Amino acid sequence: MKNKRFLLKIFFLGIIAFFFIDFLIHARIMIVYPMKISFIFFIVFISILFYFYHRMRKR
Repeated sequence: MKNKRFLLKIFFLGIIAFFFIDFLIHARIMIVYPMKISFIFFIVFISILFYFYHRMRKR
């Protein structure tokens, strides 16, 4: 249970950090096109996180 809480904390910190970095990039480049790219990266990022989460749960 303690390990699960730790994983959730990392998960949320990762999402917050990702959005912060994304915001910084968009603050510099205010174009619609980079937003589409970042959205694809966001989907990939979440899918990788869920994959690792399921691997940890199986053990």
